[in-house]
Amino acid sequence: MAPRSSLLVVSGAALLALTGCSAGNPAPAAGPVAPAPVASSPSSAGDGCPVTAAALQQVVDLPAGWRIEASSIECSHGWAQAGVTAPTPEQQGDGVVLFSYDPAAGAWVDKGQGSSVDCAALGVPRQAGRALSVCYYPN
Repeated sequence: MAPRSSLLVVSGAALLALTGCSAGNPAPAAGPVAPAPVASSPSSAGDGCPVTAAALQQVVDLPAGWRIEASSIECSHGWAQAGVTAPTPEQQGDGVVLFSYDPAAGAWVDKGQGSSVDCAALGVPRQAGRALSVCYYPN
């Protein structure tokens, strides 16, 4: 059997196993799914990571219609960056918002926006900055 047809047979078998073949009534659908939490869920290190888009949206001052894009969030050692989605495609840019976590206050703080940020100037430790794609460190 050729590799491609083997893949189709295995995929078909997996689909059949997942859907079942019983002639009886299907199981009732589960109830509504609870929404994701709004607040940040601090890690055991107390650095605020991971963080939700809703928590960051609450601390950033964006114009009406602009929002934090949840899938863009990067978070490391008390620093986070998040992309912003504009209300229209014409307004969309490539910048992100940079945040720091204040463990004493248990809150995130907006540190600024940009598409390439000198993280040394903002005091972002290299350990955190290596995980944030917006960060650079001058020589």
